[in-house]
Amino acid sequence: MGNVRRAWLWCLACGIAVLIVSQVMGHVFPTEGAGYSPGYGPPVLAFEFATTADDLAKVFGTEDDPARDARVTAMDHGNWWDYAFMLAYGLYLWTFFRAVRLTSGRRAWLLFGWFGILAAVCDGIENAILLGLTADLATAPHLDWLPYPVWTKFFLLMLTSLAAGYYLVTHRHWFWTTLGLLTICGSLTVLLARWSPADLAHLITPGITIAWVSQLAYAIYRSLQAERS
Repeated sequence: MGNVRRAWLWCLACGIAVLIVSQVMGHVFPTEGAGYSPGYGPPVLAFEFATTADDLAKVFGTEDDPARDARVTAMDHGNWWDYAFMLAYGLYLWTFFRAVRLTSGRRAWLLFGWFGILAAVCDGIENAILLGLTADLATAPHLDWLPYPVWTKFFLLMLTSLAAGYYLVTHRHWFWTTLGLLTICGSLTVLLARWSPADLAHLITPGITIAWVSQLAYAIYRSLQAERS
């Protein structure tokens, strides 16, 4: 029982780290672009889903745009902070499913923890491409490669959220069933974004947030339950 409680406490600590870093990042990334579709949501998502030089111009502005340098600087600062975020959420997902494995006794759950780690690795590759792009917007190096780590990351996060939602639903208690169903629905925003990024990409952030908050609530519950046992 002590190992299970420690596992949930580690998950809880990593979840809190995700919350803290995400709040910092919210104040660092640029909040406005230069004419991209509002369906992308924040500029960082429009940047991640960029596929052409015109898309980049709509995020940062043209060379004669006086706000371009400020947008680039803010985006770079946000993306450097993103490395801390990757570490936090990768560990958060891994510790969640490790705790689920110890609680349930089923080793297969840990596979989804490794999916979380792999999503963070893809995020790191994506970030390297993004930082390369802001360093040379004129030639946009490796822009053609960008969709691969971006979509791999989001589909892996979708799978981890689906798994977490399913696990919560199996508890057959109205509260966890509700959170589990919300988590499953939130994960499916990735499919909506894939269908029409320019219109629906903004749904991904709240969708994944629902999943992670539900997982954090469950980690709190399990930590307290183990302490009383």
